[in-house]
This record gives sequence, structure tokens and C-alpha cells, in this order.
Amino acid sequence: MSSNFMIDFNPQINKNVDIFIYSHVPFVPVVSNPVYKVLTNSHAPDEEFQRFPTTYREVAAPQPSGSPVNSQFVVKIPEPNPNARFNLPIYRDYTGDNISDKNLMFNEYAGFYWILHNWEMKDYVGMFHYRRYYNFFDEVPNIEKIFKYCKVILNSKFYLKYPPTFDGTPKSNREFYKIWHNVDDFDLMGKIVKENYPQYADGWDRMSEADFIFPSSLFIMPKDLFKEYVSFAIDVMNKFNDARGCHTPEEWIAYVEAHKDEYVRPQHKYYDVKMQARATGYLVERCLAAFLMAGDDPLLNHSVEYEWSVLDKRAWERPKKEIQLSANTKTNQ
Repeated sequence: MSSNFMIDFNPQINKNVDIFIYSHVPFVPVVSNPVYKVLTNSHAPDEEFQRFPTTYREVAAPQPSGSPVNSQFVVKIPEPNPNARFNLPIYRDYTGDNISDKNLMFNEYAGFYWILHNWEMKDYVGMFHYRRYYNFFDEVPNIEKIFKYCKVILNSKFYLKYPPTFDGTPKSNREFYKIWHNVDDFDLMGKIVKENYPQYADGWDRMSEADFIFPSSLFIMPKDLFKEYVSFAIDVMNKFNDARGCHTPEEWIAYVEAHKDEYVRPQHKYYDVKMQARATGYLVERCLAAFLMAGDDPLLNHSVEYEWSVLDKRAWERPKKEIQLSANTKTNQ
């Protein structure tokens, strides 16, 4: 379905929906709709998550140096409202039953685990990222109405055909992964999925050959589907770490350092040893696509996609004067 499938912008709707914004650092919120909740790995006080901008002006911006992303970037400079106060609740992923110490390996999935095991879920649950949002921001559409026409809401596809793949031609997920990472990890995760979850085996094969991915694990799902997917994802991530003998970020860094020739590409400076040590997190994005593509009637055939925006790296820390955001344009060209 079209990513322009917008129905209703009434801020009083979506009482049966929770969308979490996950972070590992204090960040500048850009939303205040009560559908959102902040879930963080950070121990910083609530005051560090306080102010949010309300209007924007746009200027041109270059592509970030060394980034694998090749979308057309625009810098959005927000105009802060000095009277605005951050009014969304803040939850910490290191409380209750948690795997917060795996954040550097599992990325957002440490947050997914916390939601699965600690949150009394409403009918629909979603996850955004402190730097990545669907382009509706605070104008959240009527999620319940949308789910009358679909089974899952996704960010728009990210096609694997841009210049960092050297010749600009489309690449399959496996080809693309081989260019940027250690393809043996890709094959190992595929083996784990097929041996333990044969119902997703055809989905893995379809994902491997597809020339697109759904990066950053942004989605909104009915709670039962969320439970099914997150349980699957966490299990295969743990099994992958077991197979590599790496159960802490430090062990992963040591493993990549010992196999540096297989992981680090001199032409890809963004993915150094520390970044390649996050292999588990990169692979689970492929598991999401496999989950969506599996079966005779894949979930992907019943999805709605929304364009999404990425905050510029200069917004990672709480600014003193102004923040800058960069938004990627439509990715499914």
C-alpha cells in the first residue's frame, strides 16, 4: 500500500497504541504526542530529555562522510519553543527483566525485550529511534483504522543500489552484506533461522535475493504479532552469539579484531572494528525482512509503508543553542 495512506490526524486518537522512542543517550525530543513514550538505556536524569522544537526551516546539506547512506539529505533546523517542556514519560530498559547490558550488540532489541517482558501492551505497539522517525512526527494517523487494511506498518524500503556498492547497480541483500560486512555471519544467521524456525526459511531465502531492506527496525505491529516477532528475533540473536562465542560487547570487539581481514574494509571507514562488532544487530534487520517475507501469503503483502526521517549526528547530544536534523528523502525510488 502507499506510504501516503493517511486517514486521521486527531491527537486524541490512538489510545490503544504505544510507540516507544528508544535511545542509549540523552536526546532532544521532536515529538510530544501522548502516543509516544521514551525508553532509554541512558542513566542520565530526566532533565536531560527536556526541550523539544516546534517548527523547522530547511537548508541543503552534504551527505555525511563515510556513511553507507546515499539518500538526498536536507538539514532541518528547528526553532525551539522556550516555554515547551518535555511531557512524555521516560522508562529505563535496565529495570525489571532486562538485557540492557546487551545494548551494544542487540541495539533496539534490548528495548524490544524490555517491552516484551515488562510492559502491559496495548493493542498496537511500535518502536522508533531517537534519531529516526516516520515523517508524520506528531501528526500520528489513526493507527487502528489503518490496521483495518493491513497487518503491519513499516518504514519505506531502502533499496540496495547506490554508489557505495561501487557500480550503482542493484544488489541482493547477501551481495550487499558481503560488500560491507563478513558474509560468513550472514550465512551463519541464515543457517540458524532455517534450523530453528523452518517456517521462516523461505522468508530468509527471499530476503537474501531481494534488493531492499527495512533498516533500523522501525515498525508498528499488533501486540500478538509483536510478541511473535520479538521472541523469534531475540532467540536467533542469542543463538548467533552462542555460535560465535561472543556474549559481551568486549568479546565481540576482540573477535572482530582477531578476524579483522574478514570484517574491516579500508574503503569503508565508517565500519571500523567497533562498528563491525555490532554484527548481531545488523543481522537482525535481515531477520525482520525474512519474517515479513515468509510463507504463502507474506506479511509484506499486507503492509503500509511510511517515509522516515533521520536526525543529523549533531543532534545526538543536547544542544546549547540549536540542533540540526537531516531527513532522508523517499527511499523506494
